[in-house]
Amino acid sequence: MDVFFKVITALPLAFAINSASASMNYPCSGAPGTYRTNPDQTIGGYVANTASVDATVILGPETSVCDRATVLEGAQLRDKAIVSGRATVRGDVIVSDEAEISAEAYVINPGGGFRYVKD
Repeated sequence: MDVFFKVITALPLAFAINSASASMNYPCSGAPGTYRTNPDQTIGGYVANTASVDATVILGPETSVCDRATVLEGAQLRDKAIVSGRATVRGDVIVSDEAEISAEAYVINPGGGFRYVKD
């Protein structure tokens, strides 16, 4: 029992030592969130708890939706794309490569074929 207690108390200290460098390796700078399951049941990208992604969106496994960003209405994020800040991606839009949509950007395509945003 004493050994178990020592392991538990050591974990926060180890995390504190590595937290400065670790946040640079985690999606959304380490913000709390979860990896989502896409509508086709594949593993999707990371969505911060403060971000919004609707049920029609497809996220690649290495993508991130951070901060208060919103992705909806069938938009797709591929490769290592990131949507952050208060940005909105909506409709027939594919964000790919290492493209970042951020700040208060609003990217919309209501139909007529997909439009691509690439790095």
